[in-house]
Amino acid sequence: MQQTNTSLIDRDSYDEVMDFFRETSAELFQYLEIAEDLVNQAYLFFLKKGEAQDMDQQQLTELFPQIVEKVFAEYRKLCFGYCLGKTKDPEIAGDIAQETLAQLLASRLPIRNVRQWIRQVAHNLLCAYYQENHQDRVLYKKLGIECDIAHQILDNEELPAPELLADLLPEELKSSPDYQEYLILKQYSSLEDYARAQNISYDVAKRRSKKLLRDLGAKTLLALGWEDGPGILDFNQYTAIQKFMREILTIAPTDDGSPDAKAGSHKYEVLVELMQSFPKIDDWGIVMLGQRRYRLTIFHRTEAKEPHFATITIRLTARNSIEIIEGRKNRMAGVFKLPANMPLLMEKGKAVLTFDEIMNLLNR
Repeated sequence: MQQTNTSLIDRDSYDEVMDFFRETSAELFQYLEIAEDLVNQAYLFFLKKGEAQDMDQQQLTELFPQIVEKVFAEYRKLCFGYCLGKTKDPEIAGDIAQETLAQLLASRLPIRNVRQWIRQVAHNLLCAYYQENHQDRVLYKKLGIECDIAHQILDNEELPAPELLADLLPEELKSSPDYQEYLILKQYSSLEDYARAQNISYDVAKRRSKKLLRDLGAKTLLALGWEDGPGILDFNQYTAIQKFMREILTIAPTDDGSPDAKAGSHKYEVLVELMQSFPKIDDWGIVMLGQRRYRLTIFHRTEAKEPHFATITIRLTARNSIEIIEGRKNRMAGVFKLPANMPLLMEKGKAVLTFDEIMNLLNR
């Protein structure tokens, strides 16, 4: 989220408003992590309306349902667009988007990254649809290959054989220097053979191969529609994020509460208080927000097994320097069950759930 315009709302008022959306979200949705999406929608609302300075608790409470509806509309738009890109069939895409939202609401497990979860479930539902209906076997096979490739890159940090990629990647990517170098690399049975053929040392070949596979893997995931997870970062971006997380772990406040100059943490001043809850980072995730902005989520589990989550919104420059936009500690959110006797309404494949209907599902 970008810095607020002081003519619109001062920083204290802005923090109070956004805290309201985070706290209300955590109270209502519990383990379903949508607080940051609500905050982003609220921020956009205030930018368009040009007012927030004088909003009291009652006005914010009245506004909250509108923001929730906008967020769920965005989730449906994300899912529908992904499915339509695969099927070219609006009716099927609408039905899959509707079912995906139903499963989101019915989940009994904590969902930390809602957008990644939506894309994965939509993909699985598409595969199931074509398998059960025996329709478009070519598309079903393609979807299965996409899923295998994504998991191989994300879980094993490996690229599949070129023949699996050839039918999936756009021509622009297949003609790129990275892909052409990958084809050359795969011609050799070992990295040693590749190094000898290229007249370079084994260490140089190893570094080149590592960067190549990381860069091409990121481009492949992006081409397949992924926008979440460390796998979408190329080598230099991934290295920059890793360095950033190491540096923010070294932040130590001085007696007056300011960052320790020895730690080089002046540029991280906004994160000093936040990072006191993070002696280490046990896990992390990242989501693209557009315009080179990313939402970085860090996680730490204490010795008492208490989880700590935080979201840091950053911007990666063209040279992969990191600019901090905002840092916030997250409250845990919850799951709720969709009652079996409460079907989602349909209108030509479009979800028409209102805030009241969503709340009814929560309270049953």
